[in-house]
Amino acid sequence: CFLINHVNNFSKHYDVTIITKINKEHKLEEKINNDCKLINLNFSRDINLSSDLISLFYLIYLIFINKFYCVLTFTPKGGFLGMIASFLCRTKFRIHWFGGQVWVNRKGLIKNILKFFDKFIFLLSTQALTECESQKIFLQNENIVKPGYLNVLGSGSICGVDEKIFRPNKNLKSKI
Repeated sequence: CFLINHVNNFSKHYDVTIITKINKEHKLEEKINNDCKLINLNFSRDINLSSDLISLFYLIYLIFINKFYCVLTFTPKGGFLGMIASFLCRTKFRIHWFGGQVWVNRKGLIKNILKFFDKFIFLLSTQALTECESQKIFLQNENIVKPGYLNVLGSGSICGVDEKIFRPNKNLKSKI
């Protein structure tokens, strides 16, 4: 839902299809422009091999029949499945936006597996983005991405800062 303004602006100039797990509480259908196509992909954030394979095959099908020129993914699971599917369908532009890393607070084998997934996402993408320079440096230091290949748009932040909500307050800052 936090990308609604971006999606609606893109849909003024491009054909936009959103493939996501639709949560009725977010009322996504009501928030997107009528020009946007919305497709439900029923998957979970947790690893579930059978469900994930079904989701992957469905994504391959959707990308193949729609012949998308660009695929943009955001979450670890969405990135993993989306980059595999779009790579197999030979989508020209495969962009992944690296946000928080689920492996940071994990330990042992599961941490290494999850880090491998992020590396794999990067390898399959034609472009990779993140929200800030510190995240970029962190991902480079962790050998998830190659130096020089991860980009930060503008000054960072995926949606900017709403100045109506977040505004400097010198009095409050001095108390902190």
